[in-house]
Amino acid sequence: MSFARTQQTNPIPEQWERALRWEQRLHRLAAAGAPPDDLMDHALVVLQHCFSMRDWLVNSGVGRKPEVHKFFSTVPDLELCRDVVNGSKHLRVDHPSVDPKHLTVQEYVPGPVGAAPGVGSSFRLLVLYNQAQDRMDLMDFCTTCVHLVRGFLDRTAVLAVPNRLRIDFAQRAHSAPSEKTRKPSQATEVSTLPRRSKLP
Repeated sequence: MSFARTQQTNPIPEQWERALRWEQRLHRLAAAGAPPDDLMDHALVVLQHCFSMRDWLVNSGVGRKPEVHKFFSTVPDLELCRDVVNGSKHLRVDHPSVDPKHLTVQEYVPGPVGAAPGVGSSFRLLVLYNQAQDRMDLMDFCTTCVHLVRGFLDRTAVLAVPNRLRIDFAQRAHSAPSEKTRKPSQATEVSTLPRRSKLP
C-alpha cells in the first residue's frame, strides 16, 4: 500500500532499515565469494543509502538541521563517503569534502610465494584518496560509515520517535473494502471513459 513519506510521523526507520538491508546483502555476497564488480556495485549502494540519512533526517524534521549537518560535515570518514557517493552518481565532484579525484579500485592480491599462477590469489576493493597517498578497504569503509551513522542515531534517539501514521495506514488497509464489495457506480464510471481510438 502506498503512503506519503513526507507525512509520516517518523520516516527515518524506513531509510535506515533500507541501508542496513543493503549492508547485509553486501556481506552475504562477500561471504559467498561474489565477483568484484558485484561487490563494488553493492558497496556503492550501501554508501549512498548511508549518506542519504543526512537528507532524510533534515527533510523529515526529526533531526535538527545544524546538528545533522555538523555531524556529516566534520567526521572525516563521512566526508569521504560524501565524495565517493557524489562521484559515483555524477562522475565528478565539484565541491569535494576530501578529494575530488578519489578512486575506487580493485587490487590484485597474489598467492603464496612459489604457488602456481592464480593459485591462492584474491582481490580487494579499495578507496584511494589524498592523491592516492591514503587507502582504505572498501568493505571496511562501508562498515565504518554504517557504524558512525548508527552511533549518531542512537545518541540523538531519533529512531525512538513513534511512527503513528504508519499504524494508521495499516488499520486503513485492513478496513478498506475489497474490490468485490465496491459500489457498482465506481465500475460504471470507469466503463464510461472514452476509449482511445485505434491507429489506422
